[in-house]
Amino acid sequence: MRHPAAFTLLELLIVLGLIVLIFSIGFPSVHRMFVQSELQACVRQLQGELYRTRLEAMKSGKPYVFRFDVGTSNFEIVPKSIFDQWQQERTGLGATAVGPELFGDGIDSGFGDPFTAEPAPPTEMVVQTSSGNVYRKKLNGRVVFGPSPSGATPGWSVPILFYPNGRTSQTSFVLLTTGFYRFRQELNLRGLTGTASIEMP
Repeated sequence: MRHPAAFTLLELLIVLGLIVLIFSIGFPSVHRMFVQSELQACVRQLQGELYRTRLEAMKSGKPYVFRFDVGTSNFEIVPKSIFDQWQQERTGLGATAVGPELFGDGIDSGFGDPFTAEPAPPTEMVVQTSSGNVYRKKLNGRVVFGPSPSGATPGWSVPILFYPNGRTSQTSFVLLTTGFYRFRQELNLRGLTGTASIEMP
């Protein structure tokens, strides 16, 4: 009586070894592509948020401030009148001094601090005020704001102003990936038109 054909243990081990070998060769390339795709998605997100800030300024007829926290994924969109009030209450120096603790001054205490370790922060929080909407948000994915050519240093950036006529401060942003693969993408904000364009490598 003949036994049905079957794989030997040695054959199974060889096949398993080949699968592991192929996976180990292909995984770095797949992971690299995933990280690059994540960076591009964050660049598009930032473009959308800058467009949102411009629209908020044009719709409300009041200047808005966009600022970001270098080395993190955090950013804020704030009416300039509220931003100035926070600055004066905190430092008395006006809108040029910035600090990470400013958000929440004069805002409903229920808003809280979304960037503490516990509980996990949401990616977007919005507060409606009489002076306009205040946004506190994070970039999606493992991407952070890097020091930009315009001179941002670790900590909150200088305020980037958006005016009701559609103009804005001329500046640039650098987004960096974190982890094993380090990629960089620059985004330029044009002052006259208020549009954000991707800097090609």
